[in-house]
Amino acid sequence: MKIGLISGSPKKKDSASGLLLKVLKSLLVQKNKTCQFEALNLNEKGMTQDQLTQMENWDRIVFSFPLYVDGIPAHLLTCLQEMEAYFSSLKIPKETMVYVMVNCGFFEGSQNRLAIDMVSHWCRRTGFIMGQGLGVGGGGMVPSLEVAPLGKGPNKNLGRALEEFSDAVINKRSGPPILINPNFPRVAYMLAAQHNWRSQAKKSGLKRRDLSRRPTSV
Repeated sequence: MKIGLISGSPKKKDSASGLLLKVLKSLLVQKNKTCQFEALNLNEKGMTQDQLTQMENWDRIVFSFPLYVDGIPAHLLTCLQEMEAYFSSLKIPKETMVYVMVNCGFFEGSQNRLAIDMVSHWCRRTGFIMGQGLGVGGGGMVPSLEVAPLGKGPNKNLGRALEEFSDAVINKRSGPPILINPNFPRVAYMLAAQHNWRSQAKKSGLKRRDLSRRPTSV
């Protein structure tokens, strides 16, 4: 059992996407200690030939990436297109199962549904089999996984979802998307997010009113 773990976050370190993969890997090892893992961090446009060749021996692929404008980040989309061209050209039967975890800054995990559907369509074009998607709302709280127990407190829903998701990966099972919200008051989450945006704006030399600006037409 060889599982490829692909982080599609543009961040080179300390990303929510990478942390979700780390937690998932731990759960997979608990369920089957014979699992073999190979990891790729796709934080730039384009893939190398070595990376594409490496993927040929995977029988499961897990993507983890942040939601960008209701879809897949542009750099990762370029990589997916290159994967599609490469694996379609091999013209060999593929039984590779694909799983995907998408996290977003929105409170509602349902916001990730379109991005999961995009990966499902990509699977059909590439010849892979779509397994399951996990849409995580409140992505700003994912780092709490390092301090709060999985399946407890604000991570209660996430813990249950990752248990179900990891079972699907281990057993090569398909299923409907799992879409979750954090176990945290939505109002409190929004207040914390707004405070964070204002702090970042101030550090960048902007004023509070600048956050409400709209692009001017040319």
